Amino acid sequence: MIYVVEIPHQQKPVAWAAVDKDDAVDFIDRRAEPSGDIIYAKETVREMLEYSGYDSVNEAVENEDPQIPTLAAQYGLDTPLYKGWSREEWSPEPLDEFDEYIAWNAHDLNAQLVFLSDAEAKQALLDDALWSGRHYGREARAALQKTVAEMAA
Repeated sequence: MIYVVEIPHQQKPVAWAAVDKDDAVDFIDRRAEPSGDIIYAKETVREMLEYSGYDSVNEAVENEDPQIPTLAAQYGLDTPLYKGWSREEWSPEPLDEFDEYIAWNAHDLNAQLVFLSDAEAKQALLDDALWSGRHYGREARAALQKTVAEMAA
């Protein structure tokens, strides 16, 4: 299980759990859909051409679409390119999908805590230093404790 504790700026903290990273990405993606934000994308230039309705790079040039020809010249047609919440420009340097979604989820929070296993979450509950002095620390700990207990039931 993965546990996420969200600590907003002004409201009470909430915690939620996901079975695995894919489940967490799906959960956040459903929340993010109305925003229209690009959180994570992986495409080749060939796929970009197809999505844009172009048959060739030359057609993109003729339609004054500067991005596709530039990317094609830099990386070719079949190199996987990535962009996401942390990087607005396409690059062949991979991004981790889970990390991008977690970063997006945290962008409007005071804090977010992510625990990648039951053991990690249970250990965090025992760590007084993690919660003391934190904005809504007691409430955040209680939210995680409740979610851990619900998942164990």
